[in-house]
Amino acid sequence: QQSIVILMTFPEDMLPIIEGLNRKGDYQITVIGKDKVGILAKAATKCAELNANIVDVEQSIMQDLFTMVMIVNIDGLNVEFEDFKKEIKDALTAMEVYVMHEDIFNAMHKI
Repeated sequence: QQSIVILMTFPEDMLPIIEGLNRKGDYQITVIGKDKVGILAKAATKCAELNANIVDVEQSIMQDLFTMVMIVNIDGLNVEFEDFKKEIKDALTAMEVYVMHEDIFNAMHKI
């Protein structure tokens, strides 16, 4: 069975998303996957190597499912943003990793 999703939006809803592209400031890193030792440590170590400042972290483990939301400030990055995203994802193999500007996340979840 196939589903079709139609997303309707208005220009004022898109503005934070467009403005958030390639913006400095706070980004949200979301990590989801099977729990194992060292996930938070790998993410934190990679952020430190790339000079991203960790502002806040929240994690949860339910049975063997690990979820983490990490807010990082990337104003002092020592690599390009696309390289930052790639290196974070490469450090957390076998995990689903999403990196997005906080404004984009907030606009996506605005009702």
